[in-house]
Amino acid sequence: MKIELRLFVYLRQYLPKPNDGKKAVVKVPAEMTVIGLMKKLGIPPETVPLVLINGVQEPNRERQLEEGMVVSLFPPVAGG
Repeated sequence: MKIELRLFVYLRQYLPKPNDGKKAVVKVPAEMTVIGLMKKLGIPPETVPLVLINGVQEPNRERQLEEGMVVSLFPPVAGG
């Protein structure tokens, strides 16, 4: 199945090719979870405090992915 993966800031270095520099369409097995996707891409889970699925915050890293989902991963945000 295919999902759209969007990575932000320094996480973009983990985007698989081909990509447009911000997002990529990724083929994953049917039983893939959010945490499984991060491990497959080599993204350390502790560097991703915020996960959105289809624009909605998803706290469950064991959430199974489904065809056509848009998965967005954000690194820690700081500011003042």
